[in-house]
Amino acid sequence: MRKVVSFLTITVFFLWVSVAWGNCPEDPNDRGTCDTLYVEPHKYINLGSFPADVEVALRVTHDVPGPLADSLQGLAIPLCYTSTNPAANASIDPNKNKCGFNDLKPNPDSILENSIFRHLPSMADPQEHNWMMDLSAATMDLEWDTRILDLTTQSNIFWLSVVVTGTADQRYQEGSRVLWATMTITIDDTTTICVDSCFWPPSGRLQFSNGDATVFIPRHNMPVCFNADTGGTGVREIPGSDDTRPKEFSLSQNYPNPFNPSTNIEFNLPKAAHVKIDIFNIVGQRVRTLVDEEMEFGNYVVDWDGKDENAHWVSSGIYFYRMKAEDFSDIKKMLLVK
Repeated sequence: MRKVVSFLTITVFFLWVSVAWGNCPEDPNDRGTCDTLYVEPHKYINLGSFPADVEVALRVTHDVPGPLADSLQGLAIPLCYTSTNPAANASIDPNKNKCGFNDLKPNPDSILENSIFRHLPSMADPQEHNWMMDLSAATMDLEWDTRILDLTTQSNIFWLSVVVTGTADQRYQEGSRVLWATMTITIDDTTTICVDSCFWPPSGRLQFSNGDATVFIPRHNMPVCFNADTGGTGVREIPGSDDTRPKEFSLSQNYPNPFNPSTNIEFNLPKAAHVKIDIFNIVGQRVRTLVDEEMEFGNYVVDWDGKDENAHWVSSGIYFYRMKAEDFSDIKKMLLVK
């Protein structure tokens, strides 16, 4: 009987250990939040005119620090992007996507506009700091080897490889959505851009490497699609003729839904009117006003990028959007999942 009890005790102990420490199947040694790569549109540059630059932030979440930390010491990130508008001529300009730590020295404190490791200015935060740039400023002795694909020959692929070299390894440990690198895409017209992981030699595919030599494919939020335009209100008219003129005011269900990080909201105006579209959280607090202007009749679409009025990312959950135009009012529900 004692042997049976002991066996059950040991079994329960190992099951508890596996539940506590085996949170991420792709990395069995992970001891905290699952390693994740986030691809997120950050902001548009040269607002109001084309060509315009779209900054896409690559952020990394990694597990707990401390004596048992499973340090991240290598990344291979091959990303492919496509554009829905061939006339937009979306491309990666090699002059705006330089990498290598020679770009960070001898003055790592400066904001280097052409480095993928640059700090990102933000409406909400005057300086959104890049971890690699800060590390360079703190140590002045980086031992990371960085390489990027020849973007002049493969314009629709962004390939970044970052590996620890030398004996004094500067490894990357705990962080939640830490800014790692920035991919800048230049567009000549309004378009929808989709980014996904892809296979490209020599790294092959998306993968992370930990200090214990574990190589795995991290979790990620791709494919990611977002509308790239020149900013402003973000409202765009859907092309059509007088035959498609709406007969009544209407508000459509957002698409996609659930969404991450952005979604589209279509609405129709049978005549000119003042239109207001607001976003509310689950407790009824206004999060963002998307539209508040006089508009002509037509079919329109507006994007919500998952940010509040202060350009802060909002948390996952249920949100409501309400449209008002003259006597018309309608409200619908949507779900943001991160």
